Amino acid sequence: MKSPFDLLPSITREKLPFEPYPGATSVIGLIFQNTDTTYKFFWFLSLLDRAKATGLRTDLQVEIKELAREMIAQAWPCRRLFKLWFGHQDRLQRLIDELAETSGLPGNAKLHEVRDAALELSEVDLSVLQDFVPYRFLTPWLRSALVGVNDHARNQPIQLLAARSANSPRPTPYSFDTAIGRPKQIVIDSKWLTFLRSNHLPLRAFAQISVARYFETRNPGIPGIINKLDRPGIRKLEKAGAFWDTVLSWNASRDRSNIAMERIKRDRLDKRETCPYSLL
Repeated sequence: MKSPFDLLPSITREKLPFEPYPGATSVIGLIFQNTDTTYKFFWFLSLLDRAKATGLRTDLQVEIKELAREMIAQAWPCRRLFKLWFGHQDRLQRLIDELAETSGLPGNAKLHEVRDAALELSEVDLSVLQDFVPYRFLTPWLRSALVGVNDHARNQPIQLLAARSANSPRPTPYSFDTAIGRPKQIVIDSKWLTFLRSNHLPLRAFAQISVARYFETRNPGIPGIINKLDRPGIRKLEKAGAFWDTVLSWNASRDRSNIAMERIKRDRLDKRETCPYSLL
């Protein structure tokens, strides 16, 4: 059965502004091919938010463990609030469940609360998120050079290839702070940083649609998955409340609809139930 998400246009055929080189957008469209876990989705979402938050126009260095913690914060509502199943191979959901148990945070915990709680996670805890996804995410840019290289032996070649590409006309989105040995940071290329920051909304939408399609196949029968990827927004009802106060005052002063006014006591009115959500 086809997914309704399949009817949406593909980013591989688009050209977003400020491409670091011609065709860069189409390569972004390949990053979620052959995904068996949620890691790449939440890694990319974390990258996007980190790029958006910086005002730098030069290369940006970000600690890998910081992005790993951000993955947990980004994925928290999917797992803890909306109870989505991430899949048998996905260890991010187990990490989130363990953090929920040790921290006592509720499912609707705020983003900064989860970030603060994740600071208590050790390097061992975060290793599952640091050992593969920072490298595998770059595969679409290095695919031809990785032909014949076993998946479990790809980290070091990807690290070296990313370092070489940094000074090439078609750099990978980031390289690592060292070409040999275990890296601690990624270095986001300045042109890619401008691209990610300038196209934050369409790229975030692309990532969310992609992860929604992933969740759809693993959570059959769950409606509205696209609405279960973020924390619910805060509904501001002040203007709606003022509107209904005016309406009730107007009705009362003219003694209209006495039966309705008897049933709707002003001091007991719940405006959230009276006013359609679409009007808020």
